[in-house]
Amino acid sequence: MAKDKGKVEKSESPDIITGYRSWKVDWGGDEPKLQSLGAGSEYRWLPGENVSSLEPEEDIETSGKGFYMKKSLKDLKAEGYIGPSLVTGAILPYGKRLIGEEGIRSSKALIDTLFISGNQCQICGKEESAYLLPGKVVCGEKCYNRIKKALEKKGIDPAIGSFANPEYKMLLKELADRYGAQLIEMPPEGEW
Repeated sequence: MAKDKGKVEKSESPDIITGYRSWKVDWGGDEPKLQSLGAGSEYRWLPGENVSSLEPEEDIETSGKGFYMKKSLKDLKAEGYIGPSLVTGAILPYGKRLIGEEGIRSSKALIDTLFISGNQCQICGKEESAYLLPGKVVCGEKCYNRIKKALEKKGIDPAIGSFANPEYKMLLKELADRYGAQLIEMPPEGEW
């Protein structure tokens, strides 16, 4: 995520604040995991407390270490972090915190809420998902039909997916349960 801009406040106060971020989902292995976005980011979030590599003697402002998040869903969307193939949620930053005008960075974080988003097609991002493809990819009717037609031309069985909406929500529920987070509908943009 982008660096904090404007006025900066360093804090270790117990004030509860909420940050927002998105993750890609790593469906490999036994359980799905939320993975941080960004070039070179391999961090997979843990259920419960997540602790950054910031050492106790290090300054959060100068180290660049910690968990990055935006202060609002509106800022998160403006940076391009809300969209198809991403899971968005609210997290509670604590420990050492750096609070800027648009963003927050903290030494520790806890996932509080995952949002059920518009369930857009992960291929085109334009239409509502209708099918769940192998690899846990959700896609819309038009994209599904294009894939099906291409497979038929190659002589491959086109029975490649199933209806996605209930299954997608079930997968999000599984993620929320794994992380001890609540699962709610994404608030309408006008309420951000």
